[in-house]
Amino acid sequence: FVVGQPGSVRVDATNLTGTDARLCGFIDFDQDGSFTPGIEVASVSVPSGSTNATFLLPFSKPLNTPSGPTFARFRLSTDSVGACAVAGLASNGEVEDYVVDVRRIDLGDLPDTGAGSGSGNYQTLIADGGPQHDIVPGLFMGASVDNEADGQPSVNADGDDAIGTPDDEDGVNLTDLDDIQAGPHTVRVTATNTTGNAARICGFIDLNADGDFSDAGESASVPVPNGSSNLQFPLVFGPVEPGSPLSSYARFRLSTASTPCSPAGAEADGEVEDYVVRFRPYDFGDLPDPAAGNASGDYNTRFADNGAAHGIVAGLHIGACVDDEDDGQPNATASGDDSGPSTFTSGTCAVPGDDEDGVQLRPIYNQGSPSTTPASVTNTTGSAATLCSFMDWNGDGDFDDANERTQQGVPSGTVNGNVTIDFGVVPAGNVPNPYARFRLSTQAGCSPTGVLADGEVEDYQVDSTGGAMSLGNLVWEDLDNNGQVDPGEPGIDGVPVNLYLDADDNG
Repeated sequence: FVVGQPGSVRVDATNLTGTDARLCGFIDFDQDGSFTPGIEVASVSVPSGSTNATFLLPFSKPLNTPSGPTFARFRLSTDSVGACAVAGLASNGEVEDYVVDVRRIDLGDLPDTGAGSGSGNYQTLIADGGPQHDIVPGLFMGASVDNEADGQPSVNADGDDAIGTPDDEDGVNLTDLDDIQAGPHTVRVTATNTTGNAARICGFIDLNADGDFSDAGESASVPVPNGSSNLQFPLVFGPVEPGSPLSSYARFRLSTASTPCSPAGAEADGEVEDYVVRFRPYDFGDLPDPAAGNASGDYNTRFADNGAAHGIVAGLHIGACVDDEDDGQPNATASGDDSGPSTFTSGTCAVPGDDEDGVQLRPIYNQGSPSTTPASVTNTTGSAATLCSFMDWNGDGDFDDANERTQQGVPSGTVNGNVTIDFGVVPAGNVPNPYARFRLSTQAGCSPTGVLADGEVEDYQVDSTGGAMSLGNLVWEDLDNNGQVDPGEPGIDGVPVNLYLDADDNG
């Protein structure tokens, strides 16, 4: 018998007496030595003429029924008084006594909207092969385990939480299931095992929210030795990719089973706990990224190409806001992120979906002229941040050449603060439309690539020309052709200088 589930006992009986008989059953579910009418007693008529016919005695097992062996009695008689008395003499018929096993089982509460699995649909109900664990002494997660009649599917994975006192969904460190960041991820689970046998915790996180736990990094296990009492065990999942859905589901199972871990099916002992998990949203860049690595017109933008990505946290962004993307949004004009839909925004964007609003680019960057650029930044995280700026003046696909990198500190407490980005003068050899990347984070080190835990990345294409060149006022004979005025190379007065605009750039 499973506690909480309606169930019937099948009894084969014969009655050829010419008088209808009564079949009465008694099961001591609460193990108190008596049989409570209406709960522990059931009866059915056995008509005369029945030959080895099967009759069903319906019983209902309350949720607070204890597990373990108990006793049952079944009586058949035409003596209507004697048949349904637990003791005493009946004028005819038979009595049979049995030991019966009462099981209390723990079940899960992930959503289960139909048979099988799919997005937002997991195996939870018994009829769908959901997880179930017989409750035994000395094997549970957290402080306790309670029983249910069946899986309790709910969209918030809390259908089981109000059944039983106290709530038995208490084994997993909840902070480990909230704001999950990119990379390997550890979830701590507290468990007790005093069964005399080795046990294990099997954990499952649906990282891509497709309704199963069969993708890479979605399952983990850890042994729980006999003698463990309220000890904490780490399970390592992942790596989690930035751009994961904002929320999904997790399941944790404890048992002494030696078969491969599975998120579904029955186990002879232990407990199952189900949870909602939440992932940190990420901001990506949009510089062109047609192939792996970097080259002229090809930058690290997509996650698979080690592109720039930032976990979005409150109070750390360039400009007025930062919004999330599933991955880098590369295109030739560095505008792929500027109007795309987003599911999460920190701050308030003037144009919904466009968070590329923090850097006030010059209309044009002229060769030999200053490149100072104002930007607006916010940092209220409680930690110092750094604005890292990159400009690929020569268009070779990296930011490793002269005057292509700079950085400014952004102290905590800055709200819409103005900073000046200064790459120095625009160097010779600049291309007409170079690409730029700007990154704000509290993490140390400035790199144009890779995943950072917080902040924002903004990518741009800028306008740049050969522009105006500065002209000095000294003419001298450069005897050693080194471009510098050396001792013994006096200036020459009265030399006329003519400047021409090479309109067709043919020299």
